[in-house]
Amino acid sequence: MPPAQNSEPEHRAKVITFFQQKGGAGKSTCGINVAAVLGENNPPADPDDPDSPCPIVAAGIDLQGSLEKWARKVPSQRLPFDYVVTRGKLGELTDLVKDPAVRRIVVDTPGFADIDPEADLDAIDPLGKGPAAEAMREILDLTDLALVPIVPVETLTHDPAEYTVERLLRPRGIKFRMLINNWDSGTDRTKADLKEMQDWCTERGYPYMSQAIRRYKLHAKAPEKGLTVIQYPESGTALRAREDFYKLALAVEGLI
Repeated sequence: MPPAQNSEPEHRAKVITFFQQKGGAGKSTCGINVAAVLGENNPPADPDDPDSPCPIVAAGIDLQGSLEKWARKVPSQRLPFDYVVTRGKLGELTDLVKDPAVRRIVVDTPGFADIDPEADLDAIDPLGKGPAAEAMREILDLTDLALVPIVPVETLTHDPAEYTVERLLRPRGIKFRMLINNWDSGTDRTKADLKEMQDWCTERGYPYMSQAIRRYKLHAKAPEKGLTVIQYPESGTALRAREDFYKLALAVEGLI
């Protein structure tokens, strides 16, 4: 008689990856703050035990360790997620998704995609052959949802975002959403710039997150001050900034 099969599905953490070929679109800011909100809503099993693992992990594959530089400045007792920086080392994230203590992994990718300059336009995989490219392949294979930041008016982020979708996400069948980031709602009071960005996405068949992330100086200063959005000093601006990320994190949960 064959042994009884375990009916329990194998655990697998869900992976949310912030991905854009071009740097400067806000991947790190969005990734760390989504991880912070998710971490606040998913505390460790024993919050009083400093060694109790967090269900939320922020992961950086950047060889420069950008995520680590920010996270290390946040006092450990105020950091609502665990973090790991692979610096391009393969296998760590593959093992992490199987860790039963982990529910969500939020990945910050490098400020550039290691694209092979000689790759044919019809190539299924235009990534290069270096460590960064191999790390990118690994995380794309694990990704459940890719969020592609794109900035209204700043057209230099638009073509790379389109390249990211058409050359790297769609060929792999990865679920994605465009994330309208750094929207200057103060000067765009009629929301004309926001609407133009939404129309750009719609014309290309790119679904986008309904919650745009508004531009605030608080976000720009946060890495140096060692803050995540849930730790901003109380003010009306901080409240609005948190609201953007709470809504975004809730929407992400609904997609995965």
